[in-house]
Amino acid sequence: MIRFLAEIAFRSAVDLHPTPSPNHSRNKNIYYLDIALAPANSYWKEKFGGTFNEYTGTQIELYYSQFLRHVNTMDEVLTYEYTFWINPADYKVYFNIPKHPWLYPQYEVGGEQVLPFISSALKPDNPSHNVVRGVPAQTRLELPNFTVKLSDSISGVVLNQSFDLVLHNDDGYFDNDAEWNLFNTPVHLKKAVVENPSYSDFREIRSGLAASTSTKFDEFRISVEDKIRSLDDPVCNTIKQEDFPNYTLLESAIGKNIPVLYGRKRIKPEKIWEEKNAAGNVIKARYMLAEYIQSCEEAYDKDGNRITGNLTLENHQVLYNTKLDADGKLIEVSEVVIRSANFTNNAGVIKDILEKKSNIPFEETFWDISDYYKYYGSNAPFINIIFTSGDVKKAIADILKSDMAYFLQLSDGRFTVRRYGIIYGGHHIDSSMLTQKPEKNYDYAHNNYFSSCAIKYAYTGTNKETYKTFLYDENKAAAENKYRRKRFTEFETDIDISEGDNVRELAQLLGQRYSTMRQRIKAALAIDTTGMELLDIVTMDLTVNGRKFSNADKFIITEINHAQDILTLEEIDYG
Repeated sequence: MIRFLAEIAFRSAVDLHPTPSPNHSRNKNIYYLDIALAPANSYWKEKFGGTFNEYTGTQIELYYSQFLRHVNTMDEVLTYEYTFWINPADYKVYFNIPKHPWLYPQYEVGGEQVLPFISSALKPDNPSHNVVRGVPAQTRLELPNFTVKLSDSISGVVLNQSFDLVLHNDDGYFDNDAEWNLFNTPVHLKKAVVENPSYSDFREIRSGLAASTSTKFDEFRISVEDKIRSLDDPVCNTIKQEDFPNYTLLESAIGKNIPVLYGRKRIKPEKIWEEKNAAGNVIKARYMLAEYIQSCEEAYDKDGNRITGNLTLENHQVLYNTKLDADGKLIEVSEVVIRSANFTNNAGVIKDILEKKSNIPFEETFWDISDYYKYYGSNAPFINIIFTSGDVKKAIADILKSDMAYFLQLSDGRFTVRRYGIIYGGHHIDSSMLTQKPEKNYDYAHNNYFSSCAIKYAYTGTNKETYKTFLYDENKAAAENKYRRKRFTEFETDIDISEGDNVRELAQLLGQRYSTMRQRIKAALAIDTTGMELLDIVTMDLTVNGRKFSNADKFIITEINHAQDILTLEEIDYG
């Protein structure tokens, strides 16, 4: 029987009194709490009649200007700020914060008590004895239901979308608004598939922060958002006067976005400063180019004439111009060709963007590194791309348009980048594990089908006519003959001019997937899908009661419902 456990944090009335960890250097900023149960007999209680006012329990959430993140080892606490680890041996809680805990204002500090709620009794033969890590667990949780799926386009960003938890409230247990003020508190949803499960049998399938609640006479609904808030950090910094103390910026420049560049691009720069002579003529100027600039290779005036000499790159982002014409007036820069300090493939660009703009380091806590390198180390294309607005999620989506790849948040919350055609985790499923009649359709294949395509690449100018084009029509005759449909599709990419082989491979990969009408199968299963991920390979013979429902037997996962153990599979011919 499948059981679900929801761990919900709510504010504790007990103050926290952490102390520096005696086991670690003071310059590490490691502190600890002891949340173990107080001893039944002690000198303090027996001789002095004292009491213990420390928080006790087996779970806790900590808040120091932000919620600290659970990690699994002490080494991770030593490495990352705003993390904590509960030692299961003695229930000492070690955490890492950037300053002493007593320096935080009281409103920025708090401990959150964790209450467990379950979907059904842990032990059917003793249904009233439901205890999770020493805490009574009430049977109030309705069966959860949510999915994650690949985007409908040829690439995309797949984050753990928001989901709802519903708990029974027929007796008014959740009616007290003050007590159930859950806004922005951590929520963990776990699943066990064994009989009489212990706490260690529950595996986390989703977690997040409570965004809002809805209370009815019979139910209490918690809307849970992902902790990273959908990567909505702005990708561009803005031009501010305080960042340029040596000269006064033009009013028209203040507040404009500073572009972010990877590779090489031709752009129109923003003028941020100028100096005039006594006659009122501009004789000097500075232009904002972009972040991460290694060089300004070329500069042009408004007539397209190249400007040479008297140009200086300052602080890897500003161009200083003192080039005058015969009349002693400044030759204004209209366009420049610039190159970034970082020129890497699209997987590397995604990693760099997340580190610099969302403060997500490239470490095992945040990334499945070995999975990421399957793509990074294969034929991930080198790209030339510039961002002038938008958030991190949109930037990643734009990066991935140059390949049939997906930025994924795995079920354990870590990130990776996966590409169609690379072999990932394999799962064999026997058709006897089907719990419902499978469904088959070609909707996705129909919407994305083409008989021939063109890949546009090597775009570095301000005019899209500068694209190079690779035409792919190897399967054209066969596809049009088989499906009686002619369709031509263009794909615009930012792939570098040196990547001709990768362009050809991308075209072939697109043709392999979309010039053939590939079926999708929806399968409800009697097995635990926890640990299965998007683009994993599944083998399954869909012969049911002697009926050959599908000739396909090898698939990739395109959609998963980990709560209800339902997969959507797409037919493949690799792996």
